[in-house]
Amino acid sequence: MTAPTDIKKVAVLGAGLMGHGIALELAAHHRSVHLYDVSEQLLHKAVNSARVGLKALNQAGLISSDEIETSLSRISTSLDLSETVENTDLVIEAVSENLDLKRSLFHKVDKIAPAQRSTGFEYVYFSTKRTSCGHAASISSCGCSLL
Repeated sequence: MTAPTDIKKVAVLGAGLMGHGIALELAAHHRSVHLYDVSEQLLHKAVNSARVGLKALNQAGLISSDEIETSLSRISTSLDLSETVENTDLVIEAVSENLDLKRSLFHKVDKIAPAQRSTGFEYVYFSTKRTSCGHAASISSCGCSLL
């Protein structure tokens, strides 16, 4: 499995409150973030919210002004799930707390995973809710790790 220090590219699935915050933190910590959602409006809002969050970090003296744009440049958005998870080291699930939605998402990623693994792709699902993990583990068949 990929060591934490080797994680360079992260897919964040869901651009809502949790997703944009996760993307912000990862980008601020020098990770390339591929943010996925089914809504172009949510993706746009997420990037704007990340900008606001980065400005707050700057005002608190935690990052420089230059780091705002540099961090934002590390965030890409997509409406295409395959494109989002392609060549990533980590997949973080941050969609709405709807079990059917999560189940559907895990199944879609599972279908993408075998093709990715054949090129050396490894990934971990990280669910943003503890209650989701048990359900996700029971519905994910890809052989990946679930945290």
